[in-house]
Amino acid sequence: MLSADGPSLRIPPARKHFGQHYLISHPILQQIVQAAKLTPRQQVVEIGPGTGKLTWYLAQAAKQVIALEIDPRLCEFLQQALKDNHNVTIIRADAAKYDYQRLAEQYLASKTARFKLVANLPYYLSTPILLTLIKHKLLFEQLTIMFQAEFARRLAAEPGTKAYGSLTLAIQYHMDVEHIMSVPSECFSPRPKVDSAVVKLTPLVEPRVVVKDEELFFKLVKAAFAQRRKTILNALSRAASLNLPVSSLKAALADAGIDGSVRGETISLEGFAELADNVSKLCLK
Repeated sequence: MLSADGPSLRIPPARKHFGQHYLISHPILQQIVQAAKLTPRQQVVEIGPGTGKLTWYLAQAAKQVIALEIDPRLCEFLQQALKDNHNVTIIRADAAKYDYQRLAEQYLASKTARFKLVANLPYYLSTPILLTLIKHKLLFEQLTIMFQAEFARRLAAEPGTKAYGSLTLAIQYHMDVEHIMSVPSECFSPRPKVDSAVVKLTPLVEPRVVVKDEELFFKLVKAAFAQRRKTILNALSRAASLNLPVSSLKAALADAGIDGSVRGETISLEGFAELADNVSKLCLK
């Protein structure tokens, strides 16, 4: 069994191209598990188990841990380090491209059962992994994830702030966001140049706002933030993906109570939803 001090086996050195920074602070590891609020009946998916320290704590609290690791060296290491933890399954996989539906069919006991997810994501893969998880959000009851601190601020940002952007709206459209704790860089080995933060994401059964055309809604959001310094009217009118006349955009903005001279970063999720519905009406005429 893996002890609280970590495996006795020789740990493979971190690889920069995988963005590996091993979390080594046991108090932080324990706090992450506490934040996940696991039960002995819980099925847990872990992304990026690294050296298995967090995996070991998860295995003590949950019924089963399915750990996805992209690095074949670490998969082999984890198989040995955690061999006495019979409720741990190690799968070599790219979490940004993985078929979580297949995982659910294999491990969840019923269609109503859901995983909890715990992850310490490589900074450079945070966005693609998160967008993949959004597509499978109904398979998860809760996601407790470590991100780069700046990235974590973007998820919970409010309109009018520098951190607010298209990613903010994508996440808040689908999930509740709660900041759990900050994690200083010295808690990792090798030590990264930036601090991290743990965030709890709770998937919403229904989106936070109701829109008539979800694809159009996200096209508008993406176009609004493609060039942040432009006004909302200029940004949308120059978006090839929309191809809408300025007169129609002015009417849609006015009907939504949005001044065309403001920037997209000042517009709320609800404001974008109303704008999208107004544009949708114009497109149907």
